[in-house]
Parts: sequence; structure tokens; C-alpha cells
Amino acid sequence: MPLRDFIDAYQSQVALLGIQFLWTTRLQDALCKGKKIDKQQDLDKKKKDNDAIMKELTAMCLDGDLNKLVRTKIETLVTIQVYQRDKFDEIIYLVRSDKLKDEHDFDWLRNTRCYWKVEEATVGISITDVEFIY
Repeated sequence: MPLRDFIDAYQSQVALLGIQFLWTTRLQDALCKGKKIDKQQDLDKKKKDNDAIMKELTAMCLDGDLNKLVRTKIETLVTIQVYQRDKFDEIIYLVRSDKLKDEHDFDWLRNTRCYWKVEEATVGISITDVEFIY
């Protein structure tokens, strides 16, 4: 589903979880790659995908026809996306400098990560070694 359609179709919290799922999944997938060069190439590609979301959200903010509630929702998504962009850049730096080797390193685990738990049909929000069911 295109990003704009997803944001228009769901409440703010669901839209927020959606972009957090994307961020977590993209980084987790890249960090699970075996070789450092594979991780770096995958992270670079996924960073471009992440940047495209930011660009699209920013364009949506400039839409003059948004009501106050929708504008607030999109502005919140932009704020979270800026944070995620900065964390993405930090993780890329850590991988390149060999300070973050895989998805088990603390530099990844210390981030708030959102996962869809298929078996339980719930959201798991993880920070370090703690998981909260949402």
C-alpha cells in the first residue's frame, strides 16, 4: 500500500507503528547479513528507501488542504522519521567502524524496536533485553 494511502486509512498510532515497523525491519534485515560489505551495501540501499519516506512525508506537510488533525498526524510522523534518520546514520557509522557487528550488539539493541508478533497477532516493542507487548 502506498505511504499516503496507509496514512490516510489509519489512525495516528497505527500510522506511527507502521513507519516504526519499517525502520526496525530494514535495519534488522541489514544487520543479519553475514559479511560486513553485504551489511554496508544493504544499509546504503535501505537508507535511500528511508530517505524517500522522509521526502514523501515532508511533501505531505506542504499540502495546504490538510485539516488540523491530519496535519498534526503527519508532523508527528515527520518528527519520528527525523529521529529514525539520525539513528540510521549512526548505525551505518557504527557498522563501518566495526563497532556494531550484528543484530545482537548493544548498539542495536539499545534502540526502541517495534516488531509484529505474527503468532500472537500483537506488537512487541523491544528496548535492550526487555519486550513490551502492545
